[in-house]
Amino acid sequence: MGVRGPAPSCLLATLSWKKRGEPGLESTWALSLTLCEPAVPLFLLFLRLFLYLFLYRQALGSRPHPGGKALGVATLDQLPEAASFRWMVGGSIVTLACLLRESLDFPARARFSLDTISDSMSETIALLVSGASGMSLPQALLGALARHPDVERIHLVVSAGASQVLKHELARDKTGADDLIDAAGLGTDERERITVHRDSELDAAIASGSYRLSGTAIVPCSAGTLGALATGSARTLVHRVGAVALKERWPLVVGFRETPLSIVHLENLRRLAYAGAVILPPMPAFYIGGSSMDRFLAHYSMRVMDRLGLAAVDSEDLRWPTPGTPS
Repeated sequence: MGVRGPAPSCLLATLSWKKRGEPGLESTWALSLTLCEPAVPLFLLFLRLFLYLFLYRQALGSRPHPGGKALGVATLDQLPEAASFRWMVGGSIVTLACLLRESLDFPARARFSLDTISDSMSETIALLVSGASGMSLPQALLGALARHPDVERIHLVVSAGASQVLKHELARDKTGADDLIDAAGLGTDERERITVHRDSELDAAIASGSYRLSGTAIVPCSAGTLGALATGSARTLVHRVGAVALKERWPLVVGFRETPLSIVHLENLRRLAYAGAVILPPMPAFYIGGSSMDRFLAHYSMRVMDRLGLAAVDSEDLRWPTPGTPS
C-alpha cells in the first residue's frame, strides 16, 4: 500500500507590526507572502520567526528609556508588546516543530502501519454506500471485493438515503444492504465474507480506530456525506467510519458522485484531499475501449482496489497497454 500524506498547498504568511507613536499617531507595517511549493511552509515559518525576532529587536532598540538611553534586552519586560511577541514567536516555534515532525516522521510511521496490514494477506475493507446516484458502482465493487482472494472481511454500511436510491436504480421491491448483496450475484462463500451494519449502529466495531481496517471506500459519496467528513460532523455510522479512516491514516477512497461542482463541493473535496483522502470520482476511462456499462464498472472497481492496495484479478485489458503488448 502506498503512503498517504497531506497534499502540497499554498500558504499565506502575514506579519503585521504596529508602531506606537504620539497619541493618535500610529503606523502599521504588514508583510504578506503567498507561495505554492512543497517546501514553502517550512521556509515561510523560518522566515516568519526571523522577522518576529528582528522586529522585536528593532522595537527594543528604538523605544526611549526614561533616562534617555535605548532599552536593552535586559529590560524587555518593560515593553507592553513583550508578552504578545513571546506568544507569536512561541507559536511559530511550535508550528515549525509540528511541521518538521510531520514531514520527517509521518512517512515512516505510515509505511510501517500500512505495510504491516498489507503483508497479512487478510484484508478487511469497509464499503460505505451513501445516498448519491450510481448504485451500480457499489454493486460492482462489492462483487469484486467479495471475490478477491486477499479480502477476508467486508463491512458493508448502506445509509438511509442510499436505500431510497437503490429502490429507483436497481428496481427492487426491498431496499438495503441485503438487496445490494443480491444484486451483486454473490455465492454462499462470498456472502459469508460480508458483515452488514445499520447506519445507526454507532457502537459497531468499525466505529472505533482500535478495530483495524485495511482501507475504507465510500462509493458513491453524496454531497451530504462529503460535507460531514470535511467538517468533522459524524452523525451516522457512514460518517463515523470515514472520519476514523482519516484520523487513523489508512486509505480512504471517496467516490464523489455529483455534477456540476459548486464552490462548496470543491472546498470540501480540497479539505478531504489535504487530510489524506483519495478523491476518485467515477469517470469513464475512454482509452480502454468498449461501450458497455459493465466494462466501465469493472475499470472503476479496479481503480478503487488499486488505491486500497489490492491487486485486481484479470484486469490487464482494463489498463493502459504496456509497450509491445498487442491491443
